[in-house]
Amino acid sequence: MASHKLAMNYHRNTGGVASALNSALKFVSEHFEHTLYPLNSFRVSPDYYVLIASVAWSAKLASLSGICRILRFVLKRQNENGSWPEILAFGRSEENSVVFTASVGCKLVDFTEVLDDNLKAEVLKGLERAARFVVSCEIEDGWFKKSENVSLDTINVNALCSLFLIKCYNLFGRSEFRSVSLRGVKRVVRAQSRDGELLYYTRKPRTPSMFYHVLTVNFLTQFHDEYPQAEVLRSAIRGGLWVKRRQTSSGRLLWRHSLDHWSYRKFVTYPLAMEMFARLSKLGYPFERASEKALGYILHSQTADGSFPVQDSIGSLNAFVNDVRNAVSLIHEMPPSWFLLSLFRSARMVLYRTKGPFDLFFYPLLNAGRGYFQDRLLSTVETVDQLIRHADAIIDYKMLK
Repeated sequence: MASHKLAMNYHRNTGGVASALNSALKFVSEHFEHTLYPLNSFRVSPDYYVLIASVAWSAKLASLSGICRILRFVLKRQNENGSWPEILAFGRSEENSVVFTASVGCKLVDFTEVLDDNLKAEVLKGLERAARFVVSCEIEDGWFKKSENVSLDTINVNALCSLFLIKCYNLFGRSEFRSVSLRGVKRVVRAQSRDGELLYYTRKPRTPSMFYHVLTVNFLTQFHDEYPQAEVLRSAIRGGLWVKRRQTSSGRLLWRHSLDHWSYRKFVTYPLAMEMFARLSKLGYPFERASEKALGYILHSQTADGSFPVQDSIGSLNAFVNDVRNAVSLIHEMPPSWFLLSLFRSARMVLYRTKGPFDLFFYPLLNAGRGYFQDRLLSTVETVDQLIRHADAIIDYKMLK
């Protein structure tokens, strides 16, 4: 069946979504403890533990006591200064990561309403320490460094830090959190291009990125939900329209102008796009059909074992030509080594659309030293998380019981 026929209407075709989610949740539940093994824990950043906890709680894969154990583990990994680490290539870590601190914090906020008083007090204490750490990492008005070693003016980092701080303002009522957050989100809005695109950096290398554009617009829509701002909403709408113009009738996104090798064709862009379109649609703007198409493409891409892919591989000559063109354009933006890496990855995607011996050998080299299976599990968890977050717009979850 052609993929465009799978772009389902949320309210008429709930059976396919229910089946897909059941299959995905089965895959996650069967491999749930994979990332909890001590051997693997050093390769998984704390924000993924909170994400796994969120999915496990929402889908009833674990009891609240089990979820609390995961959250306590995350709190124990918080540094004295309030930060959380980021796991880098081959088990290395960035101990004081600003962006991962904000990411962990945003996810932890969602748990504050369901925890018992003792653990809630621990979480709130950790969140306040994390917020103070993020505030201390503002370089200029609304410009947050990404980590100890990376301080480039990164648009999605500024957006995420702003979102976390406005969430903390709503929790604690501290005016400092609000003022710093507003500076950050205004910096993001000012960095938006005339056509609505949000790049990776505000300065050279600017690096167009479909994944980070969608992610940043998501942060803006969530910010508006937390603290309505007209200019933020306008920016999010323009960003949503930019993606909508690059979505085909099948729901596939056009990657040909995305120049970042680290998130190129990243599959979780689709559930993020679905969430972005759904949020904007709920606000009364014409994005419902785009959200439906994104959902249809997600369902069409699910594998036989219930998991979702790590990358959006097309496997056509035309795609390969576009990827080579992208790789060549990197010469003007990035170091030669990144150009070669991007070109090599493009060839690999065309020749090896599924996991095979080639992937088993090269995948750890090209994907931060993690195993293929672990990345597939995390991609599935992220996709399921987005589907569950919009259960009210997608499906009556009583069907899953």
